[in-house]
Amino acid sequence: MPTPDPFGTLDAAIAKAATPQERAALLVQVAARLAALGAGMVETASATAPAEDQQLSVQQAAARIGVSTSYVYHNAKRLPGVARIGRRLVISARACDRLLERNRT
Repeated sequence: MPTPDPFGTLDAAIAKAATPQERAALLVQVAARLAALGAGMVETASATAPAEDQQLSVQQAAARIGVSTSYVYHNAKRLPGVARIGRRLVISARACDRLLERNRT
């Protein structure tokens, strides 16, 4: 069974809509369908997007990578994903995970 041509169907609907009011109603229907199609594309794109990185405290990061908090403080400049916010250090959860992966191999 052949697939119906959506543009042929649209052309027929345009030809059938004789008055400006009918054409306006058709335009609203087409816009609604296009918006629904676009929304499906956005949901698909966001579903495949990587999850947002979480910022960990020194205590959380130390527990995650299995070291002491003093180790994190003393090696903050050499550790990846560490940022200083005022006097506070935050560490990227992804950077902790990459560090663990790299040290396992």
